[in-house]
Amino acid sequence: MNKEAERLKVDITNYSEVEEIIKEVEPTVVINVTAIADIDEAELEKELAWGINVIGARNVALACEKYQIKYVFLSSDAVFDGNEMCYIIVSRLLEF
Repeated sequence: MNKEAERLKVDITNYSEVEEIIKEVEPTVVINVTAIADIDEAELEKELAWGINVIGARNVALACEKYQIKYVFLSSDAVFDGNEMCYIIVSRLLEF
């Protein structure tokens, strides 16, 4: 079975909306490229950036985990301060 990828609009800061679309579409993979990627904008709009870049990514990850869907999350290296020589990827989700 060959299906085409589809791009959907959803407010990822709203877990209920994320879960609803996941249930409706029943994807096998979710690729999350949503972000406030402009560093200057993220610094000026900290609450918006946190909502999308952290809460939103977490909401998508939780919904994918709940429905056992593969989740691909793309990010930038801007989260690293450059002071450490080696970074460890942590699989545990942030607790809020």
